Amino acid sequence: MHIKGKMLDLIISLTKIEETYVAIKNVISDKIQFTKGVPQGGFLSPLLFNLVLADFPFKNVDGQIFADDIVSWAKGRTPEEAQKTMKISVIEAVNWAKLNKMVFSNKTVAMIFNANKRNDLQRLEIDGDSLHIPLVNHTTYLGVSIDLKLNMKLHINNILRETSNIINLLKCLAGKNWRADRSILKLFYTAAVRSKIEYAAPLMAEMCDNNY
Repeated sequence: MHIKGKMLDLIISLTKIEETYVAIKNVISDKIQFTKGVPQGGFLSPLLFNLVLADFPFKNVDGQIFADDIVSWAKGRTPEEAQKTMKISVIEAVNWAKLNKMVFSNKTVAMIFNANKRNDLQRLEIDGDSLHIPLVNHTTYLGVSIDLKLNMKLHINNILRETSNIINLLKCLAGKNWRADRSILKLFYTAAVRSKIEYAAPLMAEMCDNNY
């Protein structure tokens, strides 16, 4: 990237910040020690983190990275064949993480999408390492709930559950006791309800059994 001079010195200094604190008016929190990562909220932190992840290995698999969320997938004629391919890739990723002094979240999970609906594997075993990835029937990635059927019903049900209480609150605000202004109600609905409904809407239209 041809970074040098004072700009290089600035970037190096950002990586050496050892402690931080939060100040609200005249109240200052206790100091927090940094042992890993980049400063939260730092203007160069996203760029520095992306530079570290630039050479993340997807060995023999496909994958995507969004911020610190990493997803990879392998194909096979059987679940066992896909698992074998994924094991090789995960071992490579674990070695990369150790080299870069990073650790994977304990929230890491695996899913097997099998047309035959047979699923005998209980977890994705990594031989010779302490990392064990549990096999689950559903998970959430970037705010989208995913299950083995890939029909978005789980995601839609979660939206209904999350927005039902908000809609009930809007009904109360619109009642004769509160009589909230219509523009305020619309603003509240757009921000708290419609935003959840429209999130991943193109994906829902593509994957749902029926058009909603």
